[in-house]
Amino acid sequence: MAEGYGKRILVVDDNADVRFILSTVLEAAGFNVYGAGDGLEAVECLKRRRYDVLLTDYRMPKMDGLELLDMVRAMWPDLPVIMVTGDRASFKHDRLGAEAFAVVDKPFDRAHLLSLVAIAAAKGAGPGVIQQGRRRPEAAPIASAWMG
Repeated sequence: MAEGYGKRILVVDDNADVRFILSTVLEAAGFNVYGAGDGLEAVECLKRRRYDVLLTDYRMPKMDGLELLDMVRAMWPDLPVIMVTGDRASFKHDRLGAEAFAVVDKPFDRAHLLSLVAIAAAKGAGPGVIQQGRRRPEAAPIASAWMG
């Protein structure tokens, strides 16, 4: 049986290609994946269905990842949130380490991301479990690592 069997993951990213890549990786591991194009759409999805993990981009139009994290903490405080960003330098991530389950840099290491999602889904853990979601040293920071 696949590791993610029966677990629901909401993937939020304004880039349809990134949503597709993340969904493909997670579905191959057995997760049930749902998508949203921005934070506002994600909130509507969260109102209609229970998810085991929220995987969201930081930079998005309408409602960015940090605003979405604030909303999730207020309305669904036990939902693990994994923040994915290609621009960590543009925001202060001190707060994210305390409120997000993990922060992962793009491009991400597929195995590491799957491990984080599986841990978050299994434990249903809240914020601060994995400080800053540090990439393993052997993770290659190249685009092929997305599907690798």
